Amino acid sequence: MHRGHGEEGGLTLLTSQSVIRVDAQVATPWLGRLAAPAQAERFARWFTRSFYLDLGHRCNQSCRYCFQEKSGVQFTDIEVLEGQISAASALGLKTAVLIGGEPLIYPDLETVISQLRREGCQWGVMSNGLVLAEAERLERLVVQGLGFCQLSLDSPDPAVQNDLARNPHLFRKLREALGHFGRHPEIPLVLNAVVTRRNVEQLTALVHYVDALRGELGIRPYVTLTHAKPHGAMPGKLMVSATAAAAAVAQAVREGRRLGLPVFFRNLPFCLVDGLERWSTDWFTRLVTLDSTGESVGAAIEGETRKNGRCLLCVHYETCPGFLVGYADRFGNREFQPVERLSEESAG
Repeated sequence: MHRGHGEEGGLTLLTSQSVIRVDAQVATPWLGRLAAPAQAERFARWFTRSFYLDLGHRCNQSCRYCFQEKSGVQFTDIEVLEGQISAASALGLKTAVLIGGEPLIYPDLETVISQLRREGCQWGVMSNGLVLAEAERLERLVVQGLGFCQLSLDSPDPAVQNDLARNPHLFRKLREALGHFGRHPEIPLVLNAVVTRRNVEQLTALVHYVDALRGELGIRPYVTLTHAKPHGAMPGKLMVSATAAAAAVAQAVREGRRLGLPVFFRNLPFCLVDGLERWSTDWFTRLVTLDSTGESVGAAIEGETRKNGRCLLCVHYETCPGFLVGYADRFGNREFQPVERLSEESAG
């Protein structure tokens, strides 16, 4: 669940005229028989029968950890998006999440929103939050039906946040945007942090910061912590080991539970977070590829994750998404060891 900015994937819908690509997110097979945390219900509702609408890789920032190819990128043609909306709607996918790049700078955004509404689709957006510092912009989106928003917030430290985004004004802008969301607590708001070496030791502090904002601004946010994906454009010094990321994430998730702030994570094998796996968005939703009848024909992102022979011995084998191939290729997979019995927290 919750592709970060511009994550790749694809749902292929075959029509008589062309191949239309859409990303669909559905509930995992075990979600009905294994209970998810109660705090996940409202959060997961957006991602258990939804589709992603990629408006193109153009962005108004250049975050250090972003793995989108920026040279020569363009916006997605409006005709392509209209075809995707129609195809997804025909399959009964009535929840759209706009992604990019930065979807809120798309020049034909209002046309996209209008078609979504004509098709009876609710819609949300994954944004870096920069343009939402303008209160009028958020208010217009709310009038147009904005039903969900994910914003990027990597650190409670302005210097770290601004450096990761290569934008000296971002932290201030994000705080302004969050203040505007205080007037709309009915809109599910997710604050996503990409976990790197620069902020891995600040995750619990980030939880405390967001918790304080709840009282100060009146927002009702969720937090997601996403282990960064290695890629060619990302500086090696930014990558943090999965083991170190998992330890920091586990501490932050537990602190969130103590405070009553829902904190989730993704991109980490469950052997490293044993006992907290049901707080992974990868545990209760997955990307799939559907054919034109809506039947699943496989994973949307083939080859991105992997399990090794040792994983067969792990109690999390069925539900774990595995480890990132790109990570294992660069750092190996010896840190991923099977858990041979359910922890007390997992069983409860």
